[in-house]
Amino acid sequence: MKTRKLLTIFVAISLLLNLVIPYTFADELDDTVKEKEAKEQEKQQTESQLFQAKQYEGTLASQLSQMTNDLYLARSEYANAVAKLNAKQQEISENETNIKTREEEVNYQTSLISARIRDLYKNSQYPPLSYLFLSDDFNKVNTEYVYRMNVINEDKKNITDLKDKIDVLNRERAALERDKTQMAEDKIDLENQKVHLEAQEVYLNSQIASARNTQNQLASQLTGITKDIANLSAKEQQILAAKAAAAAASTSVGSKEQNGGVISEGTPSKTSGDFYSFWSYGFPHRVGMNQYGAYGRALAGQTVRTILHSYYANTTITGLDAGTSAYPVPEKIKVDGYGWISFEDLYLKGIGEMPSSWSMEALKAQAIAARSYALAYISYANYQNYTEYKNDPNAKSICTTQACQVFIGHVKDERWAQAVTETKGMVLLSSGVPITAYYASTAGGSTLSSEEVWGGYRPYALSLIDVDSTGKPFDGPGYGDSPWYHKSWGDDPWLSKEEVADMANAALLPEEYNDNLPSSANGGFTPEEVRAKLTELDLTVVANIKSIEVVVGAKQTESMRIYYDDTYVNLDPGRFLFVFNLRSPGTDAIWSSRFDIQSN
Repeated sequence: MKTRKLLTIFVAISLLLNLVIPYTFADELDDTVKEKEAKEQEKQQTESQLFQAKQYEGTLASQLSQMTNDLYLARSEYANAVAKLNAKQQEISENETNIKTREEEVNYQTSLISARIRDLYKNSQYPPLSYLFLSDDFNKVNTEYVYRMNVINEDKKNITDLKDKIDVLNRERAALERDKTQMAEDKIDLENQKVHLEAQEVYLNSQIASARNTQNQLASQLTGITKDIANLSAKEQQILAAKAAAAAASTSVGSKEQNGGVISEGTPSKTSGDFYSFWSYGFPHRVGMNQYGAYGRALAGQTVRTILHSYYANTTITGLDAGTSAYPVPEKIKVDGYGWISFEDLYLKGIGEMPSSWSMEALKAQAIAARSYALAYISYANYQNYTEYKNDPNAKSICTTQACQVFIGHVKDERWAQAVTETKGMVLLSSGVPITAYYASTAGGSTLSSEEVWGGYRPYALSLIDVDSTGKPFDGPGYGDSPWYHKSWGDDPWLSKEEVADMANAALLPEEYNDNLPSSANGGFTPEEVRAKLTELDLTVVANIKSIEVVVGAKQTESMRIYYDDTYVNLDPGRFLFVFNLRSPGTDAIWSSRFDIQSN
């Protein structure tokens, strides 16, 4: 098979590791009756889980329906409150105009009264009796006196009326201001309620989508997986998905301490006959930061800066490298199922990708990688500032699973929070832009470039021989001691010479027979049919294996030779890996292009 096509198929296998299919897969039994019973039981279990998933979706849908109704009512109340507030504000505006007019009238009347009072004061310099003695006309004096008293009484009445008017106006103004304040508070309360309901709606929608995704994955085992990978049949995809699910069930570094005692090696020694097992180096994609390698480097005394520059080539670490300043991270980030939450204090402190018991330098490296990955995922560099990002109605939301990076929904613990806090503003940049800082559990002594795995060149995602000066791997037994550094995968990974010979013969078939590569239990050729087809095509047929020789390079297995009878045959390691994962029994698999063989 062409190298490129093999690489594509291997990548497809690696990508399938992200599937979460919550049930286990039975061994491919040779006995027809047992196989039928096992498959029937598996089908019943899957159908049961599918039914439960549909029930769960129904519950979520009911909750969403109620939440949607509540949201509709809240929006209606909000709209009514806004309309009432606008009407009240209009009323206040009109009343303020009216009050102002009346105040001007009061001020005018007050000025008239003040003028009269001044006149009375001037005239009051002479006592009333003096008018009587100084005037020649008593009647005139009496008339003037009566007039003045009337004016004074009228002014007193006007002053009292004006005071009453002013008091009324002040009370009306105060009442309107209180109404205005209350309406504004009501608007804020309703707005908060609407935001809360909208967040709940987003969360329930995400849960329903997750439930439906689970259904699709379960149903795929009953109806067949959609054919979306070139040159792989639906049956082949189903086989790979099954093995991927079994492998992915316990391979996330996550927030728990992992060691060799946690993961069973699954390699019981066979007591009779010759048996072989195939051991993979690393898991899963081996691109970017090797998490167990980062842990090992920290144990070796390396700083966070050294660790990150080892795994991410041609990068700058803001706020850490000389001459750089802290990167202006967003205040909040949009997260699936949670809406807008604090970027530093909740999202990053809630990342569950590394045990907090590990060395602080490793935790800091993980924090910076997670921060950089998140910023790259939401394309934050495309925005001028946080305000532009926050106001973008199409702002990208980051997922919370291993498809992005795991977010557990709350601050994880004190040590992890410390690592996030002490690295605030530190971001990995390439050409001034945050990088998609890939990382994986275990590299098996060497990382791969993004081009080798996914076909796209990235200057910061280059391959690395991840060992110390003596050749000791940082994720191996001498340092990080990853349980996936060198591991045989499967529930019973020991194969007989006859089974391995069958794998080799299937790998020797031309590409046009790829649909026949699965085991006969899965619709492929029987061992006899494989040998017959090779004989028909006048091709090599392997039998009576004496030994197997592989040459393991720094990054991948470079060659494979099988000795049988009095001769040998060379196999393409990539082709053999592909055939092995399709044809091997049960959950047995080779999950790395760097693998070797052990025999009992």
